[in-house]
Amino acid sequence: MNHLDQKSTIPYSVEFFLLVLALLFASSPASAQPQPPLFEECGVFEDDPFGTGCIIFSAYAFPGETFTVDLGSTPAPPDGTEAFLTGFQVSCVGICFPTSCIMNATFELSCSGTPGPPEFIRGDCNNDASFNIADAIFHLFWLFASGPPPPCQNACDFDSDLSIDIGDGVAMLATLFNSGGPPAPPWPSCGVDPVAPTLPDCLNPICP
Repeated sequence: MNHLDQKSTIPYSVEFFLLVLALLFASSPASAQPQPPLFEECGVFEDDPFGTGCIIFSAYAFPGETFTVDLGSTPAPPDGTEAFLTGFQVSCVGICFPTSCIMNATFELSCSGTPGPPEFIRGDCNNDASFNIADAIFHLFWLFASGPPPPCQNACDFDSDLSIDIGDGVAMLATLFNSGGPPAPPWPSCGVDPVAPTLPDCLNPICP
């Protein structure tokens, strides 16, 4: 048999694969979309006067202004319930009747002060309560392909260096495919970061 007809195999290492992947994404233009501002205010929930089915919140810091609230699958509390509401504030003209919406919102039935540090799972970048290849893909698409922002930036800070960059994606892939070490706590279950302060905009409905 002619040796040219024989298939040759090249033992690509995992390190080589990670290097190629890193160079591929590094060559793409960084176009991560900015996060909307974080909303953290005390106020009261109100009944929707127009019967549109929207959840309405009136913040003490903004007298005369109301906000439409996205609580996901969480039912709205009764009219007049005082609460500390946290979420992302975005413009939503034409939805219900207010001009601002609070998205991915959570609330506490107290206005005694700011809630404690949020709980999260490090590595769970896409917020599905698990760590797998989808988290690395979500992270890299957010950084380089205008993907949606993560609900909790701390979860994407895989190497716990208080910055979100390609190094976190490479570290995720190394842990998944190259027997890399586990990340810093909290991992693999919900918890509070025992060392680093919280990065901006960390809302995680997966964790309590």
